[in-house]
Amino acid sequence: MPSVWAQDVGDQGIGAQGVADPSSESPPPVASISFVQSKFENVREGYQALQWNEIDGAARYEVINAEGVSYYDGAQAEAFISGLPDGRHVFDVQAFSDDDVLMGASQSPAVIDVEHWSMTQAWVSFGVGLAVFISLIGTIAWGSLRSLRVGEPRSVSQSEPNS
Repeated sequence: MPSVWAQDVGDQGIGAQGVADPSSESPPPVASISFVQSKFENVREGYQALQWNEIDGAARYEVINAEGVSYYDGAQAEAFISGLPDGRHVFDVQAFSDDDVLMGASQSPAVIDVEHWSMTQAWVSFGVGLAVFISLIGTIAWGSLRSLRVGEPRSVSQSEPNS
């Protein structure tokens, strides 16, 4: 995302027609921010942590997507992005001073490709988990009933000889 800047040039850099001379203006220098990891492929859960290098003197960082929507605005040089739907998501980070002057910007974006688990796979996993759960409950119930029977006195049958 291009950074926006403004500068009060006063009488400096103004040509004879009152138009600013573009050769005399230059944007204020900003530090380069690099993501620790910039490509995230096949993210199944729809969330991802982004980390980047700190900028000295930065009071806050802002993470924005390609449409300009802010996903994080805080003092830490990391953000946890969640709730992402399927698709490609592109994020940039900017650093600002206490008086909201742009101090740094990412030169290359972080790209997150989200592809959630399919419903078929989710239902199969649910079914396997349910079968294991029912088997476990059945085994516990069977063992509990069997232990109750072991503690009961046995009745004497006629086939057993009396002593």
